[in-house]
Amino acid sequence: GHPREKAGVFAVRSGPPLAHNLRAFILNKPLRRHIPQSRYLALISLADRTAIAVRGTFAFRSRFFWQLKKWIDKAFIDKFTKLPEMQVKGPETLSLASKNIDNSDPAYQTMRCLGCGAKTGPDTLRKALAEACASALKLGADPQYLPDIESLSDSASFSLQTETKNTEWLQSIDTVSQMVSDPFLFGRISALHALSDIVVAGGTPLTALATIQLKFARQEIQQDTLIHILTGALIELSKAGVKLIGGHTSEGQDTSAGFSILGVKSRQVEMHNTNHSLILTKPLGTGVILAAQMQGKAGDAMYQAALDTMLLSNQAAAEITSKYGAAIMTDVTGFGLARHCVSLLSQSAFEGAEIWLDKLPALSGAERLFKDGIFSSLHALNAKNIPIEMPENDDRLQLLYDPQTSGGVLSLVPDYNADDCVIALQQAGYTQAAVIGKTQTRDGLVIYKQKESF
Repeated sequence: GHPREKAGVFAVRSGPPLAHNLRAFILNKPLRRHIPQSRYLALISLADRTAIAVRGTFAFRSRFFWQLKKWIDKAFIDKFTKLPEMQVKGPETLSLASKNIDNSDPAYQTMRCLGCGAKTGPDTLRKALAEACASALKLGADPQYLPDIESLSDSASFSLQTETKNTEWLQSIDTVSQMVSDPFLFGRISALHALSDIVVAGGTPLTALATIQLKFARQEIQQDTLIHILTGALIELSKAGVKLIGGHTSEGQDTSAGFSILGVKSRQVEMHNTNHSLILTKPLGTGVILAAQMQGKAGDAMYQAALDTMLLSNQAAAEITSKYGAAIMTDVTGFGLARHCVSLLSQSAFEGAEIWLDKLPALSGAERLFKDGIFSSLHALNAKNIPIEMPENDDRLQLLYDPQTSGGVLSLVPDYNADDCVIALQQAGYTQAAVIGKTQTRDGLVIYKQKESF
């Protein structure tokens, strides 16, 4: 409502009231009215070290105005080059809560130095772990697999008895950033994601070390988040017969959780000298659905279906496919189906495989999201440099590259057992388990739109 000429002075002078009003608006306080000045002094430098001063209808040239302009411009630039020592205020709190504030909480210090290895406070972990164990017990966790609260540390000693001296040990580590807002569900998913590496390698998981990073926050908020993450994780670890024996907590910009799992090789299956089928136990699409959820574009049913599939353990699936002759299997995670399939083939005697697009199990809505131009951040990288032959213009192709969290088991099962294996998997709760292709002698992956096309 106040038209002015295009001059920098108006922008500079409007900065303080704009900053004030932004803060006032957030705090629901009165706004300050600002009317820009109608006149201003313009100083125009000339090549002979003089300057013309213009204000309204007045104009005058002199060397003094050149010196004045130089002084004004230098003082302005110095604000961006000669920076004062920053005086950081601690975060303000609501007056009603100020009486209960613990001033020793790092959240109220002017700077978090992270010189302590970015660890969370000892009380935060101790209290959170005690409450998480109590909650897990109430929710049905087996007490023999819950951690010893008093002796939990970064490193752990334990004794294990094995039937033979030549025991083959398995160890893996997996960490994921918080992809769902509910920390309890996130704890369950992160534990299942980490356990999967051991079970698809033919092992029985035994113990776990946790590594959890919490967002910068007040101690009570960090503690509450940690309680829920640990409770969810302890439930899934307990179901798998795994004891949490130690770990490390830290703080940073984002929340993440991971587990290092120790297991023992328990299944030795030889490859059969016959053609094999590719069996996938879970539907694809969690990557694109989580990406859509972050943009507010995933429907409730679609998002719930993604949660349900991520919360489905791969332990039973690995055991079932093993019974039907699967000597080699992997879990489909961040690198997507195509890359995991190539990796699976590299461990076998087969040079390649054909995949049938119409047989790929997919979460409802995933293909529509691809059509709408929504992709997970890893999608493009997953599609690079894969030895693959494929038809053009088929949206289902994008399922091959979608990164999965706690994805399904991909295994090679002898052809003569494939149908029975799928039936057993579906009866065990993997309702979308399917044969998605078979091995072949050609190198790499060959993609067909329909099974009948080959």
